[in-house]
Amino acid sequence: ISWWRVRVSRKRQAAGILLLVLAGAFFYAMFAGGMRFYAVTSISMEPTLREADRVVAFPVEVYHRGDIVVLRDPVEGRGHIVKRVIGLPGDTVEVYGGAVHVNGRYVSEPYRPEPIDFFLPPYVVPPDEVFVLGDNSNWSVDSHNWAAAYKDADVVVPGAVPMGLIEGRVRYRYLPFGRMGRMRAFPIDAMLRS
Repeated sequence: ISWWRVRVSRKRQAAGILLLVLAGAFFYAMFAGGMRFYAVTSISMEPTLREADRVVAFPVEVYHRGDIVVLRDPVEGRGHIVKRVIGLPGDTVEVYGGAVHVNGRYVSEPYRPEPIDFFLPPYVVPPDEVFVLGDNSNWSVDSHNWAAAYKDADVVVPGAVPMGLIEGRVRYRYLPFGRMGRMRAFPIDAMLRS
């Protein structure tokens, strides 16, 4: 009986130590690593992210084409939105034939639920800004139509977003449990085709 008590006690100690380590890692990630939690509030990133999904984002030094990012809403000035980085400073982004083209090259985007139904003339991304689109672009307010968002929905007026509005790159989805996991990266540089 005393051997059993010692064994249980060691298991409890190990569980307590593990819990402390996990709590320490969580608080370190939150306060030192900048980890933040967000709720997806629209269908603009479907099927990658669905409305009401919960995600975790971390700030990074450099953002890349293909990164899914959380940014402060540049149109309403409050709240957060989730989009995918398509163009970096100096890139020329255009949309025709139902697809995105960056610097004159077609971008293969397997995450899109349907071909894009709008035309975007060549747009050069200004310095210190990024061009972002929702994966479900036909139903997204994003860089292809920021300026027209509350004026005329049939007009395409592009606009990049300052990098200072980006709060972090989405790394994990933690809810719903059935879809929980690390967010798969689609590096657009690898998907550029002539």
